[in-house]
Amino acid sequence: MDAQNKTLSVLIVDDDKKGAKLLGRSLSLSASIHTQCVFSGEEAVLKCRESEFDAFLVDLNLPKMDGIQTLKMIKKMRPFCPVIIITGHNEIQTAVRAIKEGAFDYIVKPLEIDHVADVILRSCAQVRLMPKNGTGKTTKDLSKLDEIIYAGSSPLAHVMEMAEKIAGSDASILITGNSGTGKELFAQRIHSKSCRSHNPFIVVNCGAIPAELFESELFGHVKGAFTGAVDKRDGLFTLADKGTLFLDEIAELPLAMQVKLLRALQSGEVRRIGSNDISYVNVRVIGATAKKLDEEISSGHFREDLYYRLNVINLTIPPLNDRQEDIPVLTEYFIRNIRIEGKIIKGIEPSAMEILKRHTWPGNVRELKNTIERLMLLCGGEWITLNEVEKDLGSKIQHMETAVSSGHVTLEDMEMEQIKRTLELTGGNKMQAAKRLGITVQTLYNKLSKLAEKGKIRPSDENKP
Repeated sequence: MDAQNKTLSVLIVDDDKKGAKLLGRSLSLSASIHTQCVFSGEEAVLKCRESEFDAFLVDLNLPKMDGIQTLKMIKKMRPFCPVIIITGHNEIQTAVRAIKEGAFDYIVKPLEIDHVADVILRSCAQVRLMPKNGTGKTTKDLSKLDEIIYAGSSPLAHVMEMAEKIAGSDASILITGNSGTGKELFAQRIHSKSCRSHNPFIVVNCGAIPAELFESELFGHVKGAFTGAVDKRDGLFTLADKGTLFLDEIAELPLAMQVKLLRALQSGEVRRIGSNDISYVNVRVIGATAKKLDEEISSGHFREDLYYRLNVINLTIPPLNDRQEDIPVLTEYFIRNIRIEGKIIKGIEPSAMEILKRHTWPGNVRELKNTIERLMLLCGGEWITLNEVEKDLGSKIQHMETAVSSGHVTLEDMEMEQIKRTLELTGGNKMQAAKRLGITVQTLYNKLSKLAEKGKIRPSDENKP
């Protein structure tokens, strides 16, 4: 019997006796959810031992045993039973900690009964759909997930551990990191390890959609809503219903659309352009950006309230330059899996590998992959040689090594030199340069703009197509 065909039983844990009982009665009347109330963490633990519940609503501020401690005790006894945290506006950081400790979601006071009931129903539906094995982890074919490659000692290991831990939550996630570090792969990983894995994973590149088309793309439109709207169209929120919507380069989202996105995240409501009908969707949103959103907020380019709504859980992917131990295993993986017609490449010479390890890789893993593919294509034998790597990466290697040893170069300087050299090699073609660097054209323009502002390149170089 599933969550939709039976009366759900929920334990409310709150030291506000009057508020807890009122919440229980409201849930019973509005959503036919059967509730019991206890007024301390200790009572909740006893009830958890004595009775079966479909979900728990736990207030953060409890006497003696607080909400976090109560959450931990419940999850030890009932690892698959969802716990939903009730919190105040000034306790969001603690609520985020609760998500990391295994809470399904958090609800901010004052409570809206319909929203509380919706979160309860979603949490119970998620547990019902989740297949489990003996270790308590979701079973899943990981054959398509092995592209997140790293050494055991890599800083990426901690990020992977966190991604595994939060996959079962329904909270919004913000993934930050430089272009080419694999933010989309991590979003796919989280989706594939969640109970939403059998539903859509929709990718939206916010930097590639014209501002005037954003609303239509996200929320859809009806026929005749505007010039060119020849048919009714579902938006990406609707297409991602019961799945995951990955908003890449979310810092590029226009301010007007940020307001509408926030509304959709808070209420689950979507309305097509030209229609008065509102529909409800169940979508988990994962945002990603290479920009520093705190700076975007300060400059007025990104809404602070949307940032806090998205940044319930933050994953920061370290750049490849900070995890050089991953370069050999990534290189081996790419050589093994990239197929070049008519060629068999067995590996790379150790001396050539040392050059790859010392390179700065401003385009991160994406740039390394493109470089290995190019080296395999141009390779004259079965092994990639030192001479071939030096020829591909150019004289920049020796120049930068000399500068680094003298202490007169910064990471930004190395990135600038790599961008300049790549633009020279492509004759100034930014589309080709971005592809070689393993970054988007928009990211390249953003970097050139910053370099021009600091006087490190001529403004004319920034504006050349």
